[in-house]
Amino acid sequence: MSSMILETFKFRKKKNVIYDLDPRTKLFIILIYAVLSLLLQNFFLLLFLFLTLLPFFYFAKSFKKFLDFNKNLSIMVIFIFIINIFYFNFDFALAMIFRLLVLMDSFLLFFSTIHPDELAQALYKMKIPFPYAYTISLAARFVPNLAEEARKIQETQISRGIDFESGNIFTKIKNYLPLLIPLFVSSIRKAHVVAESLEARCFNAHVRRTFLHEIKLKRIDYILLFGFGTLFITGLVATLWLAPFIMTITQLIMLLMS
Repeated sequence: MSSMILETFKFRKKKNVIYDLDPRTKLFIILIYAVLSLLLQNFFLLLFLFLTLLPFFYFAKSFKKFLDFNKNLSIMVIFIFIINIFYFNFDFALAMIFRLLVLMDSFLLFFSTIHPDELAQALYKMKIPFPYAYTISLAARFVPNLAEEARKIQETQISRGIDFESGNIFTKIKNYLPLLIPLFVSSIRKAHVVAESLEARCFNAHVRRTFLHEIKLKRIDYILLFGFGTLFITGLVATLWLAPFIMTITQLIMLLMS
């Protein structure tokens, strides 16, 4: 299941308004979602934040990917809910679920709609040194490929009679060695090939970087930057000053039952 979740983050080009957004706009949006999901404590505010993600997936024509991704997260969500119910309370448990969903779904939206080359260019234009920007883009490129390769290795080992599911926790760890060792060796080989390719192309040369397709902010980018800047300020105000006046889900249930 973990490999399936990572494969979902793989970029597949589509022609629509979300994919055509400037990568700096997408980076700003995901940062706002990440900060607000950690900042907000009320269930209703986190639910509203989660619902604002839905139009992005709809216009990106990735709503099915969104549903499949959250379906794969269901076991984790249930586990987190039970743990938080046991140690804290119902309101906190629901808030934690939607905090997780906002974080995961916003990262899904970001990495599945931005090409790694565009990400590197965006970071470089934000004055981040190109070696660091390129390293981040390489990670965005190879993590989904690594997940796909792990799935192929697992299927190969299953066909050879290795059981990854049965037994206790120690037996399962032992059974995963035939998966992890080939995956580790393959990753080292790929890293070596990439390093040699970069060295052959004078990657460390201190020159001004140019790009085949230059990114440029458009009107829709400025609108979204302004909108999410406003959303961040509103969330900050709601957290610092309005939080005591916002009803919790428990208080709402008690009000409806009274």
